[in-house]
Amino acid sequence: MVRCRSQQIQQVLVNLIVNSQVALNERYPEHDENKIVSVTASTCCDDDGSWLRITVEDHAKGIPEDIQGRVFDPFFTSKARDQGTGLGLSVSHGIVVDHHGRMSFETQEGQFTRFFVDLPLYSESDTP
Repeated sequence: MVRCRSQQIQQVLVNLIVNSQVALNERYPEHDENKIVSVTASTCCDDDGSWLRITVEDHAKGIPEDIQGRVFDPFFTSKARDQGTGLGLSVSHGIVVDHHGRMSFETQEGQFTRFFVDLPLYSESDTP
């Protein structure tokens, strides 16, 4: 069980999927078998507890190393001014943190990007 504001988590997922779509369209302007956005969910555990991990993955251009540290910064964008405000990932990150979760990514330039949204799992015996 995950306690969340479903519309906010939907907003996070839509933002990640749209970002993947834009990146894929830049890399593959026409049809290509690699022009796929994958959304998966699994559970995982670590020292901090049990988590639902939602992964949004594309095989587009990856995130250049020189901007990776800034992707969650408000108003930072690699897009042209008329294509983005630089708020999507910042707002999404804030929503996930407000849900006591964490958001991260892994990427390889020219290969892929995977964004991870980890939300804490609760059992029915946990108190709110």
